Amino acid sequence: MEEKPKRKRISTKQSNEATIVNDVEGYQENCCSPNAKKIGIHSENIIVNFWIDKHYSNRDQYGEDDGAKREDIGIEYVEKLVQKALPHLIYYSLKHKSFQFVNHPPPKSRGLRVVLKEEFDTDITLNIIAEYHFFDTNTYEVTVITAMRKEDFKISVGQFELIFNSSFSTLNQKNGNNIQYIDTFEI
Repeated sequence: MEEKPKRKRISTKQSNEATIVNDVEGYQENCCSPNAKKIGIHSENIIVNFWIDKHYSNRDQYGEDDGAKREDIGIEYVEKLVQKALPHLIYYSLKHKSFQFVNHPPPKSRGLRVVLKEEFDTDITLNIIAEYHFFDTNTYEVTVITAMRKEDFKISVGQFELIFNSSFSTLNQKNGNNIQYIDTFEI
């Protein structure tokens, strides 16, 4: 096997009266390197179109099929939790390969749905079933399918639940008859 010739190195010494500037200012440790220099920042704006399904609207306005009212599932409660959930959902989907919450075209007969839960010390847990869809690179849609206040809300096999308790969130998934803990996050 042939040996490769060594790569020539850039000299930082002065030669022939030419001055080479040694740029050492601004280098510091970052996540990747002990010696990196920040050049700039850019930001991406994400638009999330918020929708409600007629099923949710009917449950909010008219209650259950038997006429029993669903209390405290109004849009003011639901929208607040949906907005709170997005940064957490993005964090978990970037960290855990097994967690996906965004549906991509073409549409399936039934899209991925996630259960958003907010637990309270003095109030009944708010449970929301939401479906997120990719619309464009900076545009997404979230549709609230239904909402209810219930402590022992059951999720389907394979489904993920995102539970909020104060500023913490916990991501779980139902495997068979068991709820499997995935991760916890705090913003």
